[in-house]
Amino acid sequence: MTPHGPTVQRPATPAASAAPAASAAESTTPATGAAPSPEELASLVVAGHPEAFADIIRRYQTKIYGMALFYTRSAAAAEDVVQEVFLATYQSLGRYDPTRSFTNWILQIATNHCRKAVRRPVDPRRTLDDTANPFNDPEETLIARERQAMVLDALKSLPEDQKLVIWLFYFFDRSYAQIAEILEIPLHLVKIRLFRGKKALGDVLRRQAGLDLPGTGAPSGKPAP
Repeated sequence: MTPHGPTVQRPATPAASAAPAASAAESTTPATGAAPSPEELASLVVAGHPEAFADIIRRYQTKIYGMALFYTRSAAAAEDVVQEVFLATYQSLGRYDPTRSFTNWILQIATNHCRKAVRRPVDPRRTLDDTANPFNDPEETLIARERQAMVLDALKSLPEDQKLVIWLFYFFDRSYAQIAEILEIPLHLVKIRLFRGKKALGDVLRRQAGLDLPGTGAPSGKPAP
């Protein structure tokens, strides 16, 4: 690993990122043609192939940026958080347990840095541009584009513990067990926070414009991606 860590660019738009060039790590994929898993990429970096970290950044940058943008409400501050998350991830890879889900591990790091970011003083010169959209992942279809701003505003009104669980469940597609691992809380507490958070968010949306949160029934948990 280099002492300076990775360089992270601001997430590209869907059009710009629709056909990314193959990376060095992907070119070493076996003849099956399957891209390496995040766990395999982490092992490559630890084994002395730092170029594989570019693939880790490419896979997680957009959603981590979206999460950071929601918490900081500042595009510039969100970019800072993304840099911090990937730098912390890069520097901690030697301590990563490859038997554990890499996605859960990096989301735990991202969650911690977002929590720290909201406690920092807000610079009024770095406010969120009205056109900024944390949902620029083309695969994100949970909430229709025209409802995103309203849902984000409603989500801000929730307590921090409920907000985090909802974010991880809906926007990162984490299961109950995965959320419990990321937040280091009991499984039953995840279910309680999600239930209460969904109810509160649904109440806010209905008061605002007759909207509701998709999937308000109690799910049994999602399979790991």
